[in-house]
Amino acid sequence: MKRTTDQNRKMWPLLEEVAAQATLNGEHYSAEDWKLIFLSALSRTKNLEARIIRGILGEPINLGRSSSKLEKELFSELIELIQAFGAENGVVFHDET
Repeated sequence: MKRTTDQNRKMWPLLEEVAAQATLNGEHYSAEDWKLIFLSALSRTKNLEARIIRGILGEPINLGRSSSKLEKELFSELIELIQAFGAENGVVFHDET
């Protein structure tokens, strides 16, 4: 079973809070960027296939995974990863619905 709409509704406020309050390597990122960052981390921790290719100019491109195609269990782990990162980095989550 793929992720639920409730899971998706929970993820975006968490990502918005991380985007507003956290940095990675001294840089701020948008919620969409953070989604890709967390999906990449999830793929690595779960040993999922990475789809990194060379682009037309030789640059690395992560074709990655789509959150909409994650199974419910993996999506739950993605949410837990976001929350754990936030807790470790002082992110205050105001609305965890």
